[in-house]
Amino acid sequence: RRHTRSGPQSRGLGDVYKRQGQNEPVRTLPCGIADGCAFSPDGSTLVWSSGGNLSFLDVESATEGRPPIGGGDRWLQLNAGRTLLASSSRGRLLIHDLETGKMEQLTNHLPGGFLFMPDGERIVGANQNGRLHLWNARSGSLLHRFGFRHDGTDKFGAYSWQDNELLVPSEFDGDTEIRVWNPDRPDDFVIRGHGLFLYGVATNHDGSLIASGSWDRSARIWDGRTGRELMRMEHERPVQDLALHPNGERMVTVAQDIKVRLWDTTTGRLVAEKGHYPGVEQAGLDLHYLPDGRGILLVAQNTVHRLDPETLEVAEQVRSDLPMKQAAV
Repeated sequence: RRHTRSGPQSRGLGDVYKRQGQNEPVRTLPCGIADGCAFSPDGSTLVWSSGGNLSFLDVESATEGRPPIGGGDRWLQLNAGRTLLASSSRGRLLIHDLETGKMEQLTNHLPGGFLFMPDGERIVGANQNGRLHLWNARSGSLLHRFGFRHDGTDKFGAYSWQDNELLVPSEFDGDTEIRVWNPDRPDDFVIRGHGLFLYGVATNHDGSLIASGSWDRSARIWDGRTGRELMRMEHERPVQDLALHPNGERMVTVAQDIKVRLWDTTTGRLVAEKGHYPGVEQAGLDLHYLPDGRGILLVAQNTVHRLDPETLEVAEQVRSDLPMKQAAV
């Protein structure tokens, strides 16, 4: 996932944690006011922004990966080859070519979300009115202007791993829907059914299943090929976030009642439910399956819990002294 959580400004320390067996930081980085952070897709490089500068860390050696560069603030993303870095700065979308040192401004009307396509050469983002555009990330040329509007949630889409597809919660003629876009397919694939605002969209490893959570107090599983609704999981409060296991057989949700629920997506059965996690006292939570599916991350105000993927019990946790502004996995 591109990012997990944002909150008030931190005191300017970035912590890097190992996933298992150690809940003390591998390294704490003094960096002024830390605005944003992101890992490269392969997990080898961490980039963070502070004071208008972008800094790089080699994760394996915990040393500076390359000299800092200027430009960028909260939202950051490295492409698959670690040759291009996208950042937002004062509403602008900037592309930094890390091989040549050049910086290109693609738009000055970007409210937040953008994502590299899996090929690392194209990037999609929403302008000020929510209209999506696709650019060539190297040349800056506009490749495609979408006919639908992103609905404004910061859960900006999700990629399936194999089909090069982009899932976007959107609005079209007043309807809330999920748009599935593939550059190799001439038309948008549309999924409709939720009655209210979409709060999260996810896909399994091969794109055969799509999960969505909504303000209408339901999470739903859809056939990723046909858009047919396969099952619906009702909640007591609006669904705030969800994550789908890479194999698609489990889904985890969190609602505004601050309860985490684990579902069997083959039967719709509720497998486990748990609330009252230490340090989790209000809504505004994020969920992530680890890439191997062996753990679930629950990110709260100043705490990250790693949950057992079958019982939802806390396996370990890491805490920050002050609220985190952003976390990356």
